[in-house]
Amino acid sequence: MVYLICFIVPELGAEVIKIEAPRGDPFRDTLLTFEKPRKHSTIFEASNFGKLSLELDVKQAKDVEKLLKLLETADVLVTNTRPSALKRLGLDYDTIKDNFPHIVYAQVSAWGFEGPDAELAGYDIGAFFSGTGVSTSMQEAGYYSAYVGGFGDLTAGQSLMSGVSMGLANRIKTGRGIFTSTTLLRNGLWCISPHIARASGRADVIRDGDVPDYERKPESHALDRYYRTKDARSIMLSSAGRDSQYSADLINAFKELVQVLLTNGANAESENVGEVLQRVEEGGGILTRVILIDLFEAVDCHAITELFVQHGVDCEIAEPVLKIAELKPGSRAGVETVYQYFEGTHMEDCGGMSKAMKVPYTFSCSDKHRIQNRAPLKGQHTQTLLAHGWSDVHEKARLPISEPGIVREKKAQAVVNTRARDARRDSGFVSGDDILYDEEAGLHTDNPAVPTNWGQSVDHMDLLHDGVVVELCTASRHVHVSGATCMMADFGATVVKVECSAADSETAQRGGANGPWPFSLRDEDPLTFAQVNRGKKSVALDLERAADQQRLAGLLATASIFITDYSATDLERLSISPTQLRQTSPQLIVVHVTPYPEEDPRSTNSYLSSGTALYAASGLSSLFSGRTEKVHHQPAPYMLDLLASQFVLSATMAALFHSVRTGEGQIVATNLWHIGCWLGTVPNVWMDFNREWADMVMYDPASVRYDCPLATFQAYKTKDGMWVELLGLDTKRHLPIALRALGIRLPVFGSVLWAAIAKVLPNRKEKVLLHRVKPIFAAINKSLETAILTYEWHDLHTLFLKHDVWHNPVRIPEQLLTYSQAHAIGSYVHNRDDSSQLFVATPLNMSSKVEHATYKCQHIAPVPKLGEHTDVFLTPTSGV
Repeated sequence: MVYLICFIVPELGAEVIKIEAPRGDPFRDTLLTFEKPRKHSTIFEASNFGKLSLELDVKQAKDVEKLLKLLETADVLVTNTRPSALKRLGLDYDTIKDNFPHIVYAQVSAWGFEGPDAELAGYDIGAFFSGTGVSTSMQEAGYYSAYVGGFGDLTAGQSLMSGVSMGLANRIKTGRGIFTSTTLLRNGLWCISPHIARASGRADVIRDGDVPDYERKPESHALDRYYRTKDARSIMLSSAGRDSQYSADLINAFKELVQVLLTNGANAESENVGEVLQRVEEGGGILTRVILIDLFEAVDCHAITELFVQHGVDCEIAEPVLKIAELKPGSRAGVETVYQYFEGTHMEDCGGMSKAMKVPYTFSCSDKHRIQNRAPLKGQHTQTLLAHGWSDVHEKARLPISEPGIVREKKAQAVVNTRARDARRDSGFVSGDDILYDEEAGLHTDNPAVPTNWGQSVDHMDLLHDGVVVELCTASRHVHVSGATCMMADFGATVVKVECSAADSETAQRGGANGPWPFSLRDEDPLTFAQVNRGKKSVALDLERAADQQRLAGLLATASIFITDYSATDLERLSISPTQLRQTSPQLIVVHVTPYPEEDPRSTNSYLSSGTALYAASGLSSLFSGRTEKVHHQPAPYMLDLLASQFVLSATMAALFHSVRTGEGQIVATNLWHIGCWLGTVPNVWMDFNREWADMVMYDPASVRYDCPLATFQAYKTKDGMWVELLGLDTKRHLPIALRALGIRLPVFGSVLWAAIAKVLPNRKEKVLLHRVKPIFAAINKSLETAILTYEWHDLHTLFLKHDVWHNPVRIPEQLLTYSQAHAIGSYVHNRDDSSQLFVATPLNMSSKVEHATYKCQHIAPVPKLGEHTDVFLTPTSGV
């Protein structure tokens, strides 16, 4: 996670120094045997573009001193080292902040800093994926190790990136640094939070430690899931809540297909489809999951998708990731915003790579965000950095360090005083009478002459207390915008949720250009609505009325941030497009979230789901499902949206940092397809270097359990049915330990020797070494599988703890309610109106003290009623 957040910031202009031990980053050599003569692995290259490498042995006092010297002028320190080790080295936050109070100290861990499992090994495949129930919500039983490399790291890295941006903005206001932290466990919990909230009210929850029913998983809506066609392609539907109209469009498309098939002489196929449609009519026109399965299995993919387009049916064919990896400049609208191509650029020497993934958001403040150089060699910049330190930075670009005068000179954004903040909490808005403005200092204060809160750390859950966020999102099953603004509300921002007041208005009914919209997440799924809308203010408007459009414009004129997923067409029609708002409200940060890049015609439809754009079209689902004739695996409802919400938050907080620093608003654009592509960064770069490696990232489900070269990084089943994820990524280190613990070292050695003699050496036709040695991998994996199957879970757990075999059980989401580690690190918050109802807390913590970085179970503000705060915010005498 550390290297993946530091993979983002160089592209946005930061100078990043990567501290490496004398042996180097272990990812430099991961699977490098199969990529020689490269100097480091593709995995390392993909996540270390643009950095400088400084070789230090921090176990030596002299090298610690060299690091501390760099910290004197650094802005951020990011680490994933265990807290106990940092304390021994004198590099823990409490020590650093005493000597360098300006540092934003960002720390990540797998399981958290407190609790019984705090010292366990994690990796994202453990703490984010299998340990939280994300894996069981996405995969079929037995495939819990079929995983996209870095998937959880990239998601949690966005969370930490948000914390760094908030910390830097706070430093500009106060001159002081802050401690920010996140965990893989809590980020995984955030992604499945609606299912946690729903399970918290049940009496039959399966407890942690018990063997769960792995078939017990959240069910997707029949009109928002994958279906397999006759020619073995997977199509994802996306009704997004418009069930009635969407069903009618589907039926009409299939009816037309019957006529097309008859015209083409395909009488048998026509008859099959007609019989299923007859069942639909007999059932009152309702499309059930069973009926849809039968309909799709009777038709070829492209025959029906062409008709879907004509009838306005939103769907997406699951693209193979290899097709995405082979995209060329100009081959698809918006593709240049997703990839940076090296051919003919300043970065032609990239070790066989032709392109790399750009960060999944763009900022109008600069067109210079790009990868500046390839990943460094180990210690490549050591001499230069030790001799000269950081690169020279223009004085205007330096951040302040505890001096009010600097902030006055830079005219930093004002800090709202305590009285105004209390007023905001009590009434939901701050009147102009509550704030006095100091023209000279550029600060909001109680006393214009003395900025009394200068240099004081704001409460860690109140860093956004002076921000007003206006949210305008479609009333669909998509919650990526609501999830992002929910996290802002948790950090003290006043979030005003603009909702449609008139059920019969054009905005409510038309859904842009996409038909009727008789849907409300409030009514259909109130617990999910509460999870992502707690603590907000609700303003009800009919945006088809000119008067309400003016009221919204007035609200935006006083806001800090505006976030929307409306289509560009609808925003222009309502006179609130990003370009229009830049003219009328130049201070405003406008965040526009679309399904695809704005150049892509499909982005005119703001109701395409995260499943279609982020998961199916990006190739991500093919990475999870592999080359299979079965239907692609379906993620749990809302999971992809909440994952995407971390990206929306990260982009918004980066823009906020820029705004606090310069006083400028800007337009931030992100899209779900780009996020999906970016989540596949490692396999995309892997295949770009060598197409033969597609087998390793688009696996054959029938053999994935045995072809994997990382035997101690797989899931295995115990005698009593518990799936156990091994977490030994470094096979050279962890395989001997696991074999010794299970007592199978000699049998495995014999199996490997036989596989080498009988299958590997005679196979001279196979030129790709990785493919040639698969029989050896199979021998090891099958031996581990057989041995683990003889143990029951609790006996195996005891054995593995004794021998230090890294592992964790594969959980289902509801087990997290009784998982002691999740409670120990403050993963949950209570509903203020119903203390028995739990919600998942924001996965990011901010604090001035490490011991406060884990906030315990709090009571959160209730969910607002529809339009509850309309009069409060929009009467002529009130302000925000």
